Amino acid sequence: SFGGGIYFRPDNFPTISVTYDTANSDVTGVADSTALMVGLDYEVGAGTASVAYESLDIADDVLNGTDSRNSYEIYYNYPVNDGMTVQAGYFVEEGANDVDTTGYIVETFFSF
Repeated sequence: SFGGGIYFRPDNFPTISVTYDTANSDVTGVADSTALMVGLDYEVGAGTASVAYESLDIADDVLNGTDSRNSYEIYYNYPVNDGMTVQAGYFVEEGANDVDTTGYIVETFFSF
């Protein structure tokens, strides 16, 4: 298994994040996988707007095939006060062998 990520924060431009992960298993019935994610974060108003894309390939020896999945998300993180942040977002997950999933999410983060 191997994984790593980098990010680049240029002036007056979105922060760019890239990660790559791979998992190789010698165990029968355990799938190998490869994932690549690219994300952008940009300060908008008092909060941060973010978008991301992930490509995931899973090679399954049991099913004798590969399942490819793509995920997209967009969200906004807004600091309500010093101890609370609200994040709202939208995501889509689509796969060649799976039913596509679309969703909305609202999370609240507290710090003490």
